[in-house]
Amino acid sequence: DTLQVSLLLENEFGCEHTTASQLVVFPDISAQFSIEGSEGCHPLEPLFINHSQGASASEPYRWVYGNGTSNTIAPEHSRVFHNFSHTSAQTFDVTLFTSSRYGCKDSVAHQVEVFPVPHADFETDLQEGCSPLEVHFEDQSLGSSLSYLWTFEDGEEHTHPGDAVYTYTQPWNQGQG
Repeated sequence: DTLQVSLLLENEFGCEHTTASQLVVFPDISAQFSIEGSEGCHPLEPLFINHSQGASASEPYRWVYGNGTSNTIAPEHSRVFHNFSHTSAQTFDVTLFTSSRYGCKDSVAHQVEVFPVPHADFETDLQEGCSPLEVHFEDQSLGSSLSYLWTFEDGEEHTHPGDAVYTYTQPWNQGQG
């Protein structure tokens, strides 16, 4: 829209002067987006939905994902986020920049949080032996605040954290186990 602004001045002697000017006001622009699945375990692939209004430049949208990547995709799209730490969550600031053909700009940011996936691993002191065979399992898992479930061939389960010891028995008439 074009707006008219005028100023009328009058001094103590009754003398007057008027000046006028026009202002051009460009349409409003609003950067908006939502995220479906903004938090979860590694690898996380949330869906980004662009709700922006008034963006009209030749490349009206620019997404910056907070992980060193960006693109100019406008509609809804997904992106994979990684967290290889095994111990702590990682937060990414995702920012959408919008612009109009008039040079008007806006931006908005939301966060994506990727939780670490623990890494289960163990070593044994024996790979074979005679029944009864007592095997020591050395826990080499990575992660924090872990809950454990050791499951052995015969269906027995243990939930204690860390190393485990289990004795396997093989009756003489059941062959090699």
